[in-house]
Amino acid sequence: MKLLRLLSNFFSPPLCIFCRNPLDIESEDNICPRCKKDIPLNNKKSCRICATPLDISFGDLYCGVCRKGKRAFAQTVSRYVFKDGVAAAVRYMKFGKGQIWIADTLGRLVAKTVLEEYQGIKFDMVVYVPISKKRMRERGFNQSEIIAEAVCKELGLAKPSGVLQKLYDTPRQSGLKLKERRGNVKGAFGVKNGSVVEDKTVLLIDDICTTGATLDECSRVLKKAGATVVYCATAATTALGR
Repeated sequence: MKLLRLLSNFFSPPLCIFCRNPLDIESEDNICPRCKKDIPLNNKKSCRICATPLDISFGDLYCGVCRKGKRAFAQTVSRYVFKDGVAAAVRYMKFGKGQIWIADTLGRLVAKTVLEEYQGIKFDMVVYVPISKKRMRERGFNQSEIIAEAVCKELGLAKPSGVLQKLYDTPRQSGLKLKERRGNVKGAFGVKNGSVVEDKTVLLIDDICTTGATLDECSRVLKKAGATVVYCATAATTALGR
């Protein structure tokens, strides 16, 4: 496999996922030295439940939303903060037509964060956030599924489960506040076969966590179907609406 990758890189040099400039040297994570230096990981000053970055320490490091109410998921971890090169990479992945390689790379990076932050937790299964049939037709792939596949491969876990389904197409979440986002996704997800998740410790994967509304709703239906606990992991997180 390494030989094939080297040959592929010779004929089509790999690009940095953030600045999309050709890489001068082979990089396992497809990040150029400059971006690796300039784009920091989501630091430790983040909410211990939803991973939103915090400017000020609030006691035990919980954001305002998580301090006020209970989340359906136990915890979320995110590799990066959604801004600058990270935001550009995610947008290009979703709307740049067939940029599956970015999702695969982000998945390998998310796997590192899962290993670092979820030490000692044994996941019975990995589940990805689904998209609607309409979005699948438009995009041709589900970026969260690709990320989840890469996470499973890196962690030596079984292939991710498509047990979650999007019951209907919802308006885009961008631009909506927390309350609006929660209303937008309420009842939008279902579980195909509840027995698959019963008594399971689940790792739920998505590309971005903005307010946590989607992860919350997906976690809620998974737990309603019998999952014991749901942990989440995303490539990036924002502080929007929190």
